[in-house]
Amino acid sequence: MIKSELLTEITQEQLERFIHNSNYGFQEKFNGERRTICKQGKTIRNWNREGESGKPLPVVLINALRSHPLEQFVIDVELVKSTIHVFDSLILGDETIIHDAYEYRESRYHAEFDGFSPRIIPVKTTRDDTAKIKLVIALLESHSEGVVIKNMAKSYSEGRSGNHFKLKFTRTLDAVVIGPSPEGHNSVRIGVYDERGRLYEVSGVSLRGKFQLNKLDVVEVRYLYATRSNHIVQPVLLRKRNDKRADDCLLNQLVKHKDQL
Repeated sequence: MIKSELLTEITQEQLERFIHNSNYGFQEKFNGERRTICKQGKTIRNWNREGESGKPLPVVLINALRSHPLEQFVIDVELVKSTIHVFDSLILGDETIIHDAYEYRESRYHAEFDGFSPRIIPVKTTRDDTAKIKLVIALLESHSEGVVIKNMAKSYSEGRSGNHFKLKFTRTLDAVVIGPSPEGHNSVRIGVYDERGRLYEVSGVSLRGKFQLNKLDVVEVRYLYATRSNHIVQPVLLRKRNDKRADDCLLNQLVKHKDQL
């Protein structure tokens, strides 16, 4: 059983100290499912972030993994649809590198997987200060989920080691209270108006015991991104807005993740 090395979440205010520290590299954060994948001969196994046996991988991906010339490997990846983004390697062939510095492990997965298959994409790491800033700006502009910060000197450690970090980019939305959520639990349904003036439900959101809201009240909500079906992911209620009218809460506020475009 292999448990994932987990990331510690930071705030935007904390990001700057990593930009100007050459010990840390920046990577794109992908929006998928964490998997550790093991190949032994033609046998492909995978585990989720808790070290439990993962759901079967897509057949096209299994075939790509089987066709790799290494007889065995263990890699840490993010599964997005039928593609994996490789961001760590623990065993490659006869070489066990789990105790080596991340800088070396990263160089080895690039050496083995760069250009091999469009289903297996090695994650690039940026080290230069200026390049880190450009990467963060580019990820924001492309509506990516966030940025990962890796300590290049650390060996692999299961669980939340505090060695590596993540910053999720969040957006805010002004929305209208539709009414209580059917499930109750101190939460309400919220929505926005489309171009025809129809109120469109985008989510339910917890009141967190801090708000008393009525139908058609306007609230500000923080969220991660919107889906193709115009629902928001990971909403958090920030405040009630008395300075905004309900009919100003429009559908065109929604920002979709690049995988949802």
